[in-house]
Amino acid sequence: RSFSVSIANPNAPNISGSSGTKNGTYGVNLSYTPQSSGGAVKSYSISSGSLPPGVNLNTTSGVISGSPDDAGTYVVTLQARNCFNGNLTGQTSSKSITFNIDKATQSISFSSQSAKTYSPSGTFQLSGPPSASSGQAISYSSLTTSKCLKPTSGTSVTIQAAGPCIIRASQGGSDDYD
Repeated sequence: RSFSVSIANPNAPNISGSSGTKNGTYGVNLSYTPQSSGGAVKSYSISSGSLPPGVNLNTTSGVISGSPDDAGTYVVTLQARNCFNGNLTGQTSSKSITFNIDKATQSISFSSQSAKTYSPSGTFQLSGPPSASSGQAISYSSLTTSKCLKPTSGTSVTIQAAGPCIIRASQGGSDDYD
């Protein structure tokens, strides 16, 4: 007696239900995991577009992760593939994903400043150079010009009169920082 057995190819993978948007911030780690239904996925690839610099695809798990090196919008097509007759030439499913990478927020930190004694047309140095998260140049302005003038070079402040002296430090934005 003889009989026949039909062996079917696996169902096609389906990643169409995965989220189509991933938001992130410059310099902050992000992770995107596709959701798959249907047939088992054997490999993932980016079939069009480019991931943000600093972000990579794990071709086995489909996880896209890393720390974005540039702010901006990046659109990629993620493709999932299964085996067909034992080869990775099987059925595919694709999903367009938009990565919105925001600029990072800048911060400037100062060390505590000690009290100064009034001396007409005297100057003093801001103690401890400020540190900036972005590495951008720092500019200064006086919010109390009747009491003190902003540093004209470096961190030297010119005293105008006795009283509170308020100096503002600021930075311009860049491609990656607000």
